[in-house]
Amino acid sequence: MLRYKSKGSWVATILAIYLILAINSLGFSYETEVHEATLQFINSIKNNGKDFEKIISPQGLIVIRNFVTGGSGTRGKDVRYFYTANKIPANLSFSVKDESPIVFSQLFEKVIKKDVKTIKTINVKDICFLFKDDGEIIYPPTSEVIQICTEIQKIEKETNMGPRIFILGEKEFALTEAEMFLDDLSVGSWAVFNRVDSRYYLRAVMDFR
Repeated sequence: MLRYKSKGSWVATILAIYLILAINSLGFSYETEVHEATLQFINSIKNNGKDFEKIISPQGLIVIRNFVTGGSGTRGKDVRYFYTANKIPANLSFSVKDESPIVFSQLFEKVIKKDVKTIKTINVKDICFLFKDDGEIIYPPTSEVIQICTEIQKIEKETNMGPRIFILGEKEFALTEAEMFLDDLSVGSWAVFNRVDSRYYLRAVMDFR
């Protein structure tokens, strides 16, 4: 015997379908925004810093270099700099007194050769940076930044410095060329983006050696 759904049942079914489609659409849009921000970052590096100031967070850019491993016997200077969008150095080469500069094209050498959509993307729960820094280190201090990166890296240790995108909830994502060192430290390059209104901006770049 055939059974027919009541009008109410059909309405509920249709609403459920629309809800599923809406959720999928939001997910697609969200991933698209991550890819767009990553592509803008890559293109700016390839074009020697052209339009780079447009992708900087309204809160400014933090640039960190830290010799977390001791530099294999030699140790350089640990630095943490803060830049507003109009103070970004030409060619994205950030000077460090008496030492080699921090050069974004070198930090993300593999990333800029990749098709953004082919970079492996990993969702991470309950870990984020939430940088607060306007020239004074407010939060988190560099020691905590190192630990946060290590906790994220533990999710996928064997990357062989291959590019990865770690989505950190709705407000942040990290683009990396990094891997675990002796199972307790992440070494390599990190770019952290934060979401402001409806788009992502570059908030911090870390070089861990």
